[in-house]
Amino acid sequence: MPTLSASEIKGYAVQAGITGQNATIATAIALAESGGDTDVTHVNRNGSTDYGLWQINSVHSALLNGHNWRDPSDNAAMMFSISNGGKNWSPWSTYKSGAYLTHMAAASAGADTSVTGGVTTIGNDDSSFSSIQKAVTTLTDPHLWVRVGEVLGGVALLMVALYMSSPVKASSVVKYLPLPTSGIAKAAGVMSKVVAK
Repeated sequence: MPTLSASEIKGYAVQAGITGQNATIATAIALAESGGDTDVTHVNRNGSTDYGLWQINSVHSALLNGHNWRDPSDNAAMMFSISNGGKNWSPWSTYKSGAYLTHMAAASAGADTSVTGGVTTIGNDDSSFSSIQKAVTTLTDPHLWVRVGEVLGGVALLMVALYMSSPVKASSVVKYLPLPTSGIAKAAGVMSKVVAK
């Protein structure tokens, strides 16, 4: 089967019984775990194997033996069972590590297909949550913090340069230098010669 889109994955999650924001989380987890590939498997370091869209682990052999893990509907049904109906996402490493958060925007943008009274409605009930998820995704982006560090470092260097270029007496500079007490007099003499030039 081909790789599924976020809206298709969300549709399978809803079909399995996951509702509301949990359908979005389930979709983000599937995207983080399998990239939407229904045929993907992964052998873990401990020797267990993960299968399909939600990467159902082989420790759940009773579920895997009773379903076709390649079928997105079956994989979603197993996910529903393991997650206690979408109430416990801790069995998924991408949830525990927060890796699923990078897929929340795509999962939120996916159409929420829900069944009400036999009529399927399509909409997105996660708009209020999407801004929070965007903020969390932004704040957990390591590149953001590198940029913040560069800006703060640049500001600090600019302030040092401005301070050093202002006419300051050598003694006021020396009192802020972390020199041993015996070296302060020497440093003051050197600094006064530098300032005098």
